[in-house]
Amino acid sequence: MSKVYSIRELEKLLDSPDKEVDIKPNGEVIVTDYPKQIAELQIKLKQAEAELEKEKTIKINVMVESDNYKNRAFKAIERAEQAEAELEKHRWIPVNEKLPEDDYKYLIFAPSADPDKPFAGIAWYNPKKGWSLLPEAWIEAITHWKPIILPKKGSE
Repeated sequence: MSKVYSIRELEKLLDSPDKEVDIKPNGEVIVTDYPKQIAELQIKLKQAEAELEKEKTIKINVMVESDNYKNRAFKAIERAEQAEAELEKHRWIPVNEKLPEDDYKYLIFAPSADPDKPFAGIAWYNPKKGWSLLPEAWIEAITHWKPIILPKKGSE
């Protein structure tokens, strides 16, 4: 139901800075209350800002989780590379692939006539003379070797 305004009320409305008055040709008066509209818009703006902040937080969380995942992946790769390097230090090295560079003792492997009883032991290697089980007893049958890695001090 429309409100009926007196001339004095219309004059007040027309002079009011916070209201807009629209008088239609049929005499209908439409009054828009700006403070109410502004308040409604402010509420909508706050809601939109809250939604935006929530979205930013979600994006930041996704980015942080992504960075955490990347960090975990890089650390896992690093650990795998370290494990691979450690395994490499302990593997049996074929003599046809590489020989020791230093005159020192090494773990050695040599097949025997009985495949169930191969020879494994410690032998000296001299880059000029080759492998020796005893001083001046040089042998040729060694197929694999690996460095002797002693336990670290303080380890059990």
